[in-house]
Amino acid sequence: MSSLTAQKARSLGRLELLAWLNRFVSADYASIQDLRDGVAFVKIFDVMYPKKQYLSRLVDRAMAPKDFERNFNVLDSILRSIGVKNRAIDAVRLAEGSFRDLHE
Repeated sequence: MSSLTAQKARSLGRLELLAWLNRFVSADYASIQDLRDGVAFVKIFDVMYPKKQYLSRLVDRAMAPKDFERNFNVLDSILRSIGVKNRAIDAVRLAEGSFRDLHE
């Protein structure tokens, strides 16, 4: 596979993932980096566990890095509460909007 073809495949995969996420959480994120607000990740768990009311703990219209960090800390708390303890969330790094970290 040529380098250009591989790059197109990765780009398409990223766009498909973003389209799925937008449908799943009823959002309109334009890029993976836009996920740095942390809201979409918490919304995924709100869909899966609606009685837990995770959204009430979010800064829904987060605009500042500190708000983004708070949302990722909420996500970390959710993961620990459902038994996912093998990997900590680096709220500061994710809030910075690194494509690689958010995509992972």
